[in-house]
Formats: sequence, structure tokens, C-alpha cells
Amino acid sequence: MKVVLDTNVIVSAAMAERDERQSRRWWLVRIALIEQRRFVNVTSEPLMAELASVLQEPGKLEAEDAKDFADEIADASDFVRIHRLPMGLRDPRDDMVVETAMNADVDAVVSDDLDLHDDRARRLLGKTGIGIRARPIRSLTSFEMLCELSGTPPFSLLVLPTLAA
Repeated sequence: MKVVLDTNVIVSAAMAERDERQSRRWWLVRIALIEQRRFVNVTSEPLMAELASVLQEPGKLEAEDAKDFADEIADASDFVRIHRLPMGLRDPRDDMVVETAMNADVDAVVSDDLDLHDDRARRLLGKTGIGIRARPIRSLTSFEMLCELSGTPPFSLLVLPTLAA
């Protein structure tokens, strides 16, 4: 599976690692991507620049730790070139995530940013056709991505009695 991990997922994983706690985002990035290579992460130079910048913000990581973490992500990722084209998303900072995904023809964008799960973003990622893509790009949360990797359905046990009926 080939995906684009949004910066918010990676930063959250870095914060969990800094605090020595294990979160689903930490597991997704540290274990599934860096250590086990269970999926291919595709990124771009602008996304990596954003990651490096956010990791060094006050209250996040020390400069050297931020560089080391970003380097680990870069080493575990494939790169694609983007041109910073406007994609028409609600948050223009998400345009580079979608452009990276489209240029790399990934299977999914993994983000916990609601702007990448709204109708406009889903329509843009779902476009297919000659000269575009043969299949839509899915928009997954970090939880949904973990479910994909583990083969577990992404629904609550509270709905099981309804599904069984």
C-alpha cells in the first residue's frame, strides 16, 4: 500500500515518542513505517520542509531531535516532485498533501485533519479518468489506516449487534 502521511500524523507520533508513550500515530509511524516498512510513504520536499518547521516549533522537539526524526521519515519515504499548485481545498496548506498524493498515484492520504476528509477534498481525491487516475485515492484517518494494516474492520463493537441482525 502506498500512502501520503499528513504532517499532523507524523508530528503527533514525534510528540508521543518524545513523551515516551505509545499512541496509534506513534505505532503507525515508528513501527509500521520506519521499523517494519509495512507500507510505502510518499512525500515531497515542501511536505518535509513543513514537517521540519513544525517539529522545531516551541514546545515540540529540540532542533537536533527534530532533524533526526525528520531524517528518519525521509529515509523511510519515497519522494515525488510537486509544483505547489492550488487544489481548491478549504485550507490551502493542504494543497501540497493532495498534489503529492496525485503526483505519486497513491492508494490513500492518511490524515487526522478534518479538512482532508470534507466533501471537497474527497471529491478531488476521488477523481478518476483518462489522464488522471485509474482509481480514486482514499482519505483515511490514522485509525482507519491501522485497521487496514491489521485487517480489523474500522467500526465500534457497539454496532456489532446491529450488523449481526
